[in-house]
Amino acid sequence: MPSLPASSRLTRLLGAVLSGFFLTAALPPAALACDTAEHCVRGIMAAARAGDEVAQLPLIVRLRHIGGPPPGRAGSYTAAAEEQEKLAVAHMQAGRHREAEQLLVKALASLPTHANFWSHLAVALQVQGKHDDAVSALVTAHAWSHDPAEVARGFERVAEETAFGGSIYRAAADAIAANAAARSRREASLPPVPARELGEPGGPDSTLAYIDLDSCRRPDYPWLARDNEAQGKVGLLFYVGADGKPLYVKHTLSSGIAALDNETVVALGVCRFRPARKDGAATAGWSKLEYVWQIE
Repeated sequence: MPSLPASSRLTRLLGAVLSGFFLTAALPPAALACDTAEHCVRGIMAAARAGDEVAQLPLIVRLRHIGGPPPGRAGSYTAAAEEQEKLAVAHMQAGRHREAEQLLVKALASLPTHANFWSHLAVALQVQGKHDDAVSALVTAHAWSHDPAEVARGFERVAEETAFGGSIYRAAADAIAANAAARSRREASLPPVPARELGEPGGPDSTLAYIDLDSCRRPDYPWLARDNEAQGKVGLLFYVGADGKPLYVKHTLSSGIAALDNETVVALGVCRFRPARKDGAATAGWSKLEYVWQIE
């Protein structure tokens, strides 16, 4: 299993310079079609509601490209996003719910896997009568939370205890349960993960797929995680099609820090892979990855 170190300063600089090239080279047409932050946010919510984590990843990358921080500005944009969240809450308290929604979309462009932003967006949508979108925002918040199981239990409690707005939490809890059941069925339908590479890596009978790091940017160290000197290792399993595109992702090891876990899957999930091979022909197969986050 390859263990990939977090990028060096030079690698990060080169990644920033080449980010536009990697974006257009790696993202599918459906992701490039979301041409505004609001379109991307709605696409992410639709993918989350459908339980398709892989489909969310290029949309998140595209959202960042449209409204996220330019190279070297992650810290200021993170602070601005947090201020936008606070202002959005103030707008909601004052009854200005559409303005709150717009601010939260801007905040998500900088921090698209911040679960609290999605939760607040759900409230802003719900009070405008956009119940289906509100449910999708809650499901998205669950998908990117550090402890999805606890979040799901929290939705159950709110659904039982809250009269106003409780219906969206019930619908979100039901959607999460349905997605979990579908995920279990999907995993059962996939072949087992090989315990080890049985052929030569990349050879005519390679049983594993291998990531092509030249096809995408390495993960960027989340600004707050770096500022807090957070480190750790993230483990992922990608099921990769014969065309080298990820079809399914399974999280096997958490760093203990949501920002590191989320950044790893978002960045690596839009990479291309060298597919597994059988008798020289490309075939679908698993790719095992570990990514190490370490302050330099």
